[in-house]
Amino acid sequence: MPPRLPVRPGLLCRSAASPSSLVLRPYSTSPLQQPSSQNDKPPSLATDVPPESPRYVKYPRPRQSEEHPRPDVKGHMPVPRDVFRAQYVPGRTKDILHKWAKKSDATAFTESAAPLSKAEQRGEEAWSEREIMRRRLAANRRQGLLAGLRGLWTRQQETKRRDRARSTNLANRNRRAALATPEGRDDVLTRSSVRDVTAKTTAVIRDPLRHEKQAASAARTAAIAQAKKEARRDALMELYHAAGKFIVDEQDLERRVSELFRPDYFKEEGYSYGSVNAENIWDVVGRPASVRDLMQGITRTETKLFDSKRTELDRTTKRQKLVAEALTGGKMPV
Repeated sequence: MPPRLPVRPGLLCRSAASPSSLVLRPYSTSPLQQPSSQNDKPPSLATDVPPESPRYVKYPRPRQSEEHPRPDVKGHMPVPRDVFRAQYVPGRTKDILHKWAKKSDATAFTESAAPLSKAEQRGEEAWSEREIMRRRLAANRRQGLLAGLRGLWTRQQETKRRDRARSTNLANRNRRAALATPEGRDDVLTRSSVRDVTAKTTAVIRDPLRHEKQAASAARTAAIAQAKKEARRDALMELYHAAGKFIVDEQDLERRVSELFRPDYFKEEGYSYGSVNAENIWDVVGRPASVRDLMQGITRTETKLFDSKRTELDRTTKRQKLVAEALTGGKMPV
């Protein structure tokens, strides 16, 4: 039960004179009449709105909208299927694929997807009411398929045309906006004031002899390529002539090793070249030829025993070999 409201003492006199039967008791501050709990506090009036409330400042409110928002549906919508996409069935050959009618041709596709029965193709009449109903339903399905394909094809073409037009208009608008954009303030302030003069003084003038230089470079490149080709042919010819002395089996290898690594090999070779008690290759043929030795060979003033003992026939044979190699373009056998 809520507590009673406090009454001032002067109010008791006025209430006693009134004929009302209501008896008001004076307000007492004794502890016995105070609220016994926190829930027994006097209720606040409707006008007692605290300052932190949004309703503290009164302002006219608009009428609530009667629009009912659509409820949020969880999940996602399926991706629309491309009806006119080319169909490829595993196991089908190209001979069968090219016979299929495209869906863009609604009439041909309807005839291939829902063909007439063999009896209808032969022109036979229906023999029962059930057959009449079946043919009527099949004709309705063909008509619906034909109308649906035509409508989908028209809508697809219209959508593509509208999308292309929108894309073209957007690209043209962006291009016009980019071309019509004035030069930025930062570009104007940081632009060089002598760019015209700099462009004139630093311009690269084309070489008037560029064609002649290009022809000379092409000739040099062709000469290098020809030299590489001739060197490759000489190497192949030398390899061809030396192929007859190749070691191809173990018997030839053993015989050649025994011949070259016997103890008296260089001594016997030295006897052939006029050297006695030769122990190595230098004792047999001497040290490698230097430029001085080559000049002595030209002037025929050799000091080595081997070179001095060579006859004019040997010199002529070597010279003819070099001439033949130059004429034939290949290496001559030794």
